This record gives sequence, structure tokens and C-alpha cells, in this order.
Amino acid sequence: MGQAKAGARLIGIAVFAVTMISMAAVGVLIPLMPQLSTQLRVPMTKLSFAIALFSFPSAIAATLMGGVIDRVGARRTLLSALAFGVLGDLAIHFAASYLALCAGVLSAGVAFAFIVVAAPAYLMTNLRGAERTRAMSLWSTYAPTGFACGLLLAAPFTGTQHASWAILVHAALLAAGCIASSVIIPEEPAVPHAGRALSDSVRMIRDVLCSGAVLRLSVALTIPSLISYGTSMIAPSYLASTYGISLAASSSAVAVAKICALLIGGMSMGVILVRNVNANLLFAILVAVGAVAQFVLFFPGSGFLTATAAMIVWLFCYSGVSAICFALLPVFNRGASQAAASGVANQIISLGSFTAAPLYFAIHFWSGFVLAAVVGLLLALMILPRAGSALLAPALLGGANATFGNAPRRI
Repeated sequence: MGQAKAGARLIGIAVFAVTMISMAAVGVLIPLMPQLSTQLRVPMTKLSFAIALFSFPSAIAATLMGGVIDRVGARRTLLSALAFGVLGDLAIHFAASYLALCAGVLSAGVAFAFIVVAAPAYLMTNLRGAERTRAMSLWSTYAPTGFACGLLLAAPFTGTQHASWAILVHAALLAAGCIASSVIIPEEPAVPHAGRALSDSVRMIRDVLCSGAVLRLSVALTIPSLISYGTSMIAPSYLASTYGISLAASSSAVAVAKICALLIGGMSMGVILVRNVNANLLFAILVAVGAVAQFVLFFPGSGFLTATAAMIVWLFCYSGVSAICFALLPVFNRGASQAAASGVANQIISLGSFTAAPLYFAIHFWSGFVLAAVVGLLLALMILPRAGSALLAPALLGGANATFGNAPRRI
């Protein structure tokens, strides 16, 4: 039993790590934009469109990707996408024109889209009980943690003649993740829907789309994700201008705060959620604390150190609400296809994230940032389906003694 639990935890860490590395591509590219703009002789506004292509595949096709993963298998998809992501990085590194850069970023985005759908589908299908809840809680922090790791990865190369080497380092990490995952992540007992007609995959996607609880859960997760993404984009420049410090110092503080708060939050929430807790009550507490943290973060009189501490608290709260939603996803999705549920949830999140930049860059007063966060968090709390202590229900999660290696079962 101890060996099985250790193996399940190692699988959860591996799946989280490769998803986080894939997401880090955006964090690597952002600090390199001024140099890429000069190198390719394109304005920053045009270059920002190229960077946005990374999210494009997830926003338009995540649901369909869930159907593909159902037929191919989550593990095979995950490993293939990691390898394809390496090719995308190489295309970015060797890009000699704007169109070549766009093609490279789009390729990396396709790889990421498959990874971000296949990873939770694998965890939800092949882990059980407390181990699945812990794994999903940790995995839920991949986006801001990966973005922050990308910023730190690019830092040593920013402003040097070898700026694009950061992309090569990222490609090497993806390749290492692919090799390690092929060893650590076991083969699935069976590809649940291999050989079935395409109409069956469409039907399963339709069933998920018709599930009010899954859709509400996805929206309840999308709103805090939008707030977190917008805060991440605004905070470095806001703190730098408000407190008269360099943008580099502010960015580094935000990046370190992200990694510490999110990893601690993801792991601690996994421990909390496997106990007999009321998920809705915990969500409400985190929303209340997160709203206060947003006020302290943006209030100009807080001071830089206090604002940084508030950033850490906010990120901890975000990791908590994200962990709750992802841990509840397999509970509310009672159909056979976890890949379809993962695809639908990730597509809703991706579509919602597109509104973060226009919303936050249109706000010019600190009170506007706070108001947006408070209203959004309260809305997410109202939308969240009622779950109670369902995370521990044996009928839903396969019982306390269920371990990795059992055949996928209908929940």
C-alpha cells in the first residue's frame, strides 16, 4: 500500500512538472519581446499578437482535443505533445522572420493545448481517492507557477547577445520531461474509448456540455483564473511605478512569490481536501481572504513589502480555489469520459483568460483592480455548485483503499 501511494504521488508530481514546463514557454518569451522586436524588426504590438498565438489552440479546440485523447490515450498524447513542444521551441529559436516566429509559437501552443487536456484526464482516470485529490490540487497550480518559472528561466539571458538561448534551455527541459515521463508514468490499463466511432466521442462531449454542474464548476474556476492572470500582468509594473523600484526587482519579487505561494498552496490544499471538509465553505473562506489580499496589494499606502506579502496571500488563496475546482471536476463529471470534461473545462478557462488583458489594461485606478477582483470572486462563489464533503464520498472516488492500476471505472 505504501509503495502504491508513493508511486501515485510520483506520477502526480511528474504530470504537474511537465505541464508547468510547457506553460513556462510564455514566461520565457515575455522578457525577450524587446530583443525579438529588434531582431525581427517588428513593433511590440505586432509581436504581442504572435505571443498570443500560444493560447489560441486551447481557446478554439480544447474540447475537440478531449475527444482525440479519448481515442488515443492520455499518456500517449502527453508524451507526443511534449516531443512536439520541443520542435516548437526549436522553430522559435531559429526563426528568421515574423511569420516563422508565429509558426513556432503556434506549434508550441498546440503542444501545450494537448498537454493541458491530457494531463488532468490521465490523473482523473487512473488515480483514485485521496491520491487523485492531492494530484489534482497540485496540478491546478501549473499555470501561474509555470509562468513564473519561465520568467526566472529567461532572466539570465535577458539583455544579452544570447537571449534566444533561453528557448533552447526550455526545449531541453521539455525533452528531459518527455524522457522522464515515459519512465515514471505507467501505461494506462486500457484506452477507454479506442476503436469507437467518432459519433461516440461527439456524444460524450455533448454529455459534458449538457452537464450543468460541470459547466458551473468550469465558470467558477475561470473567474479566479482571469483575476489571477490579470493581476500577474499588472502587478510588476504597478508595484514598480507605485513604490519607485525597478521593473526587474518588481518582476523578480512577483515571480518568487508566485512559485512559493502556489506550490505551498497546491500541496497544502491537497492535504486539506482529503479530510472531511466542506468544499463550499472552504471556497467561501478563501474568497473572503483573497478579496482582502487584493485590497492590500493594490492600496497605494500599503508599502512594497506589505503589498508583496499580500500578493503571496492572494496567490495562496487562488491556488486553493483552483485546487477545489479541479478536485471536484471528476466528482461532478459522472460520465465515462474524463478527457471530454477536461477539454471542456480548459476551453472555458482559455476563452475567459482572453478577457484578462483588455479588462486589466483598461483600468487606471487601484480601486478598479480591487472592485474587479471582489465582484469576480463573489460571482465565482455564487456559481460554484454545491459539493459539501463530496470529495471523500467512497461511491464517487473509489474508496480510500483504491490505488493506481485499477481499470478505469465509471463514477
